[in-house]
Amino acid sequence: MGQDDFSQEPVKSSVAKQRLMKTLGATLEKVAAGLVEIAIRPTAAISQQHGFTHAGAVSAIADSAAGYAALTLTSADPGVLWLYVTGPFTKKVAGLRTWIAREETALRAPTRKPGGGTR
Repeated sequence: MGQDDFSQEPVKSSVAKQRLMKTLGATLEKVAAGLVEIAIRPTAAISQQHGFTHAGAVSAIADSAAGYAALTLTSADPGVLWLYVTGPFTKKVAGLRTWIAREETALRAPTRKPGGGTR
């Protein structure tokens, strides 16, 4: 599956099944080949003790956006499991109205080395 023949439907269908995205009030903003944007708006329900959106909520949408970006470049049959997201949340957050996780991927899979292991 390549960038010219992806379908938005597997992503939309999967997001609709994710209860955490519903709990967070997340919305699917954009789906393109290798790119997904998921947004949340700050609410008291997903805030931390200082009133800002909890980093766990932001991490959750980043994790989902990354996995779904990869899914747009693969067959929906095997699915995609995203295992690693990292990044600092250092921008000024006071007055922020929306967090958007914009994840882009070229979908690089590890290759097997002779004798085992990956590179």
